[in-house]
Amino acid sequence: MNTGYQTPFRKKSNAAEFRRQAREALKGRWFLAICALIIASLLGATTGSGSTGFGYSNQSSGTQVEMPDLNQADPFASIAADMTEVMALMETGDYGAVVEYIIQNMIGATLFLIVAAITLFLLFYSIFVGSPATVGYHRFNLDLIDRKPGLSLNALFYGFRKCYLKSIGVNVILSLIQIGIWVAMAIA
Repeated sequence: MNTGYQTPFRKKSNAAEFRRQAREALKGRWFLAICALIIASLLGATTGSGSTGFGYSNQSSGTQVEMPDLNQADPFASIAADMTEVMALMETGDYGAVVEYIIQNMIGATLFLIVAAITLFLLFYSIFVGSPATVGYHRFNLDLIDRKPGLSLNALFYGFRKCYLKSIGVNVILSLIQIGIWVAMAIA
């Protein structure tokens, strides 16, 4: 079905032509576009063209947390060893060492639980807030390119108003596909 309408993406263009079109669309709207970018980023939208899977970046912060070895034959062996160590320290009467040993182990477990809780919070935030925010940000940019009159920051909330569940579903499905590809590449 040919309607005679040709989108700018179907025309052969070079980079200079795309830059010209972008400058023309942004004329007099730079401040609005920058505000939209900042608000969308704060809402957790992935503002680039690619998806990072639930809006989560895989870049390392440089901080390393030691994780327990879950592949050992007996996962309770570590707990038994800790209890044996505590009992041996208690038999010597050095209760300061007992308290120090327990605190060190509790701090490690507490830090692990804090990191796990923050990770889960960020995961759910990026799914339930970041996904619709990404849709809204893309909608804003499309309206900006189309030079729609009356363009405002309300377009950023399009994903929350019109297609909340769809945006979440699409993001989850795309992320599962992405994880499947990563697993396939790791196995190969």
